[in-house]
Amino acid sequence: MTTPKLDAPKAPATLDDALDYLRLLRLKSIWRAACSKAAAAETGYESFLASLIFEEAQVAWEKTVRYRLQAARLPQIKTIDNFDFAHPRKINRQMILDWLDLRFLDRSTNLLLLGPSGVGKSHLALAIAHRACTAGVSTRFVSP
Repeated sequence: MTTPKLDAPKAPATLDDALDYLRLLRLKSIWRAACSKAAAAETGYESFLASLIFEEAQVAWEKTVRYRLQAARLPQIKTIDNFDFAHPRKINRQMILDWLDLRFLDRSTNLLLLGPSGVGKSHLALAIAHRACTAGVSTRFVSP
């Protein structure tokens, strides 16, 4: 009885095969057009290569942010742009805006939002969580 001969894995033979293998799908979809554009503009090699790599990195970053937002389980997307600072009677606007720079994470400080119902605690928590996700911080939103 002979054992069946299995084909040995093959290295990518074309640029498209290599881009598939490396999972550089955005680069695969744009490289031909980018080559034509660079040739017409007489772009240097370094600039051309950098533009391709930055394009792929941007797509990867956006995918990571989408994943973080999904993993955070935010019930809805809220940003500080939509927060009505005039509604709460007493609020330190600058302190709230300082929270959005996320430096409190570097200091391992917690934020505790206290106040009566309807003053925007959840909105602020969602805005800070959204900002953290877009800054590359893994986040989880939990509501009691």
